[in-house]
Amino acid sequence: MELLKQQNMKFKKEGPVDMKPKNVFATLLSIIMLCGCRGTEKAVRIDARECFASSIVPQPKIVNAAKNAKLLELSPEDIKIVYGSNSPKCRIGADEINKQLFKMGFGDRNIPIVSDMEYQKGKEKALIVIGAQDENILAKSLRGNLTEKDAIKSMPDKPQGYIIDYVERNNDVPMLFIAGSSPQGTLYGAITLMQLFGKNGDKLLVPPVFVKDWPDFNWRYIAHMTHVFGQASRASAYTGEPYSGDMETGKEYIDWALRYKINIIGIKFWLADKELLPLLEYAKERGIYSFTSYPRPSIAVCDVKEKGENPEKYKGLNNLYRDKCYLSWSRDDLLAPLYVKFAENCKKYGIKFVWFHTADTGLTSLNYAQWNYRDALDKERFGNDYGKADAHVINMLYEIFQKYSPETRITYVTYPYTASVLADDFPQNIIPDISGAYAEEARKFIDNYFMTFAKDTPKDIYTCLRETERKNVELWVKATKHPILLYYETCRGGYNLLSSRPRYIKTFYFKDYDNIYFYPSIHESFIHGVEVPVEILLNAEYCWNVDQKGAAYFEKYDFSKDLSTPKVVFDEIVPRCTRAYWGAEAGKYFTPFFQAGIVPGFVENPFEFQRSLRKSFVKVLEISGNLTFANGSDIFFEGAVEEMEKQRSNIEKALPFLDEWMAEYKAKKADGFSYKYGVMLWLLSHYWHCKAAIWIPVLELRNHIDYGRKVEAEKALAAMKEQLAKAKLEISGALQIIIDEKHLCLMPKVNNLQLNEYMLNELEKFEAKYKELESGVKQINQSLVIDKSNLDSLKSRYLLAGKNLREAEMYTDFTVYATNPVKKAFYQSKARFFYDSKNLYVNVEMLDAKDQKPTSGRNETDKADFWEKGKEENDFEIYLAPSHSQFIYQLACDPLGRKFNIRILEKHFKKDSPWKCDWKVKTSIEKGYWTALLTIPFSSLGVKMPDAGDKWKICAMRQYVGKSGDHIFSVLRPGSEPNKPQTYIPLLFK
Repeated sequence: MELLKQQNMKFKKEGPVDMKPKNVFATLLSIIMLCGCRGTEKAVRIDARECFASSIVPQPKIVNAAKNAKLLELSPEDIKIVYGSNSPKCRIGADEINKQLFKMGFGDRNIPIVSDMEYQKGKEKALIVIGAQDENILAKSLRGNLTEKDAIKSMPDKPQGYIIDYVERNNDVPMLFIAGSSPQGTLYGAITLMQLFGKNGDKLLVPPVFVKDWPDFNWRYIAHMTHVFGQASRASAYTGEPYSGDMETGKEYIDWALRYKINIIGIKFWLADKELLPLLEYAKERGIYSFTSYPRPSIAVCDVKEKGENPEKYKGLNNLYRDKCYLSWSRDDLLAPLYVKFAENCKKYGIKFVWFHTADTGLTSLNYAQWNYRDALDKERFGNDYGKADAHVINMLYEIFQKYSPETRITYVTYPYTASVLADDFPQNIIPDISGAYAEEARKFIDNYFMTFAKDTPKDIYTCLRETERKNVELWVKATKHPILLYYETCRGGYNLLSSRPRYIKTFYFKDYDNIYFYPSIHESFIHGVEVPVEILLNAEYCWNVDQKGAAYFEKYDFSKDLSTPKVVFDEIVPRCTRAYWGAEAGKYFTPFFQAGIVPGFVENPFEFQRSLRKSFVKVLEISGNLTFANGSDIFFEGAVEEMEKQRSNIEKALPFLDEWMAEYKAKKADGFSYKYGVMLWLLSHYWHCKAAIWIPVLELRNHIDYGRKVEAEKALAAMKEQLAKAKLEISGALQIIIDEKHLCLMPKVNNLQLNEYMLNELEKFEAKYKELESGVKQINQSLVIDKSNLDSLKSRYLLAGKNLREAEMYTDFTVYATNPVKKAFYQSKARFFYDSKNLYVNVEMLDAKDQKPTSGRNETDKADFWEKGKEENDFEIYLAPSHSQFIYQLACDPLGRKFNIRILEKHFKKDSPWKCDWKVKTSIEKGYWTALLTIPFSSLGVKMPDAGDKWKICAMRQYVGKSGDHIFSVLRPGSEPNKPQTYIPLLFK
């Protein structure tokens, strides 16, 4: 609590960086008035777009100050809105304007609203007329007074375009006229006008401007109404406030999407009909359409359970996908009823867009949608014509939807959905070592596929294309000849909370195509189900205005080649986004937070972060506004402490502004949606600040342990204890403020825990980590870092398999997986290998903390998944590559004797079909260590007993998991990687 007070005092001294003069709005208007009156427009140059639309997302394309304009500074009651009665959207626009007044702090003081049929001139001092000539009868009399008489007619190909015109008439009150090229455009005009308003005391400031605007992408799919209900209900429950209900929460979300001119939102069918149906209708009235996805792969006929329960019905289906469902292109009798049922649901809910995704199988195997595993019926019907098979399924879908839900548009995600397969260097750009006839066959296969797709599928089917460079997008357009849903992950895993990559959206824009821009915000959430608000607004900005400041073509697909961040994005566009989201006055409190370069994954756990990056093959990280390059899998081990210190410092600088918003900004509760989000970000900022402060001594401590520096390690341990105590006070204090002042705070679930519970649980894990490190410090006796001579010796050694346990040599010196410099594992393992005529035996002993039983207790099920996040368990793994075998065999066990095994195709390191292995394991758990004896029949590996002198390849590794959940992989040979057989260690049979 005291820390929060100190930070507030610091804020009052320094002030937020985005702060502007309080009367800037009135000052700028006065300048424009003077310029117009004195004929000096050229003497004083003002960018009206930046002056008046500095808090709007997306920003209108054209904003001009009216000549000889007078600043309107009126009470809301002195203005009258006249809406067109021929369009319901005109009335919605009028209502939205009054909602904006409430958010601005006018309370229940509204602008009077009447229809054009009811309007009679009264004592009003200004008019707002909403509706074009075919919507509002007053519009017909205005044509001679407009700034651009044919402004609307000039936008026939912009169905969502609009104008706002400031009209001064002789001997009459000034008027703001809003007209769209369609009713939707008119509504968007009203949404823009309300955000142009300013406030001076109890007066409303209305700018004298001409606005002309339209979107570049007609379809903007950026938001997902899937998780907000649970988050909002938990927010109310936490403070004991009554929950407004899912209906009101849904409307709040839809109103939020309308404000930023997002016109597609993702939905699921799980919400009750009594709420979902009215919500979707409410959205449709506002020009917002629903997008949903088919709940299984498009060619999935049944799941494993269904086939098991009815084997006769699903006879002949053998193409099993991810151990979950069976695929077929030919079983129309089974696929069609599934499609019909889904189409009927789409009709019921008025779904505008639907997504069918075929089986996702990766590219390196060239086994698109498991086509190579297709059943006999597929081979008989389609031969090897993959395009013909897909076209058949797509046409079946199309015919069914034309009959049962004709208003629904279909997006079919083919596989592949990346344009890299159309590049000149395909397939070598995916599989570098492929050549000759095999490469030519792969090229012909793809060429035939797209030729068939373009020719044989309905022209209004949307394809799906992932982010790629401009030349590849052009290739895709040319090859498919279909409209596209552009799927662009602007915040790819491992990057900042906020990314500048939306500036590349113009890469995917084609004027003559009715394409859909899709930002999968829900998949890029920094906490499960929590979209990053400013990232969403950056996407909304750049898909409406593809040529906005900072825009560029994405010329190179490899993210490591171009991560340049033009200052304009973070210096100008981001502050505008925060003002648009939290309000013109409140945005300044959030701007420093989103400019801080926060990397949540790194702050949460730098070791997990490094592992996740290694898995996703990320080469470059955008950290704190800089580029941190990684060499292979060696990420952060050199500068983790410095980066964590930078993260802590940047968060600490942003904290006082958020504290000020929480403590003193009176209007924050006027906008419920941004308010709840703001409180959550305030809470998270304190949490991340605490975590970074704890991680700094932890990272230092790990380094001291590695180098055997006991005295320094003891000091770092004491610093960790001190920071942990401070963190408890800061987090508990922040949570108490939320409860005491009854703030509504979005409460997502993280690892199945509500946000507040998760934070406290993380601090408890640090307590456990402290005890583990304390035990480790006591056991420091030498450096773990391996010098070059010993490293070369370890890398060059091979293993011997003895004829029995007595003859088997003991191997130790397990090294931590993928670190630089290479170091021995703190908790070592000892392994022996021997064999007889039937079996290979592996005997291993794994050390743990003294007097500790080596089980984490995190996996309470019988499921042998030792690597699932939150359920990690100590395990021993071995990858066996027998000589002359096309397979690699992975076997793993934990201290409780649970087993796991799979068979892998060595050529592409891809999981093979199910494999049964009758291997056995015997384990024992002792204080401070555990043992395992693996008995692996040669017959299960498809080989006979090796002859003396035979040589296999193996990778032996161990996962150590502490009570805190920390886990460290160690391998028997430095540099061994399980997915790279060339790095395995030789196993020689005596």
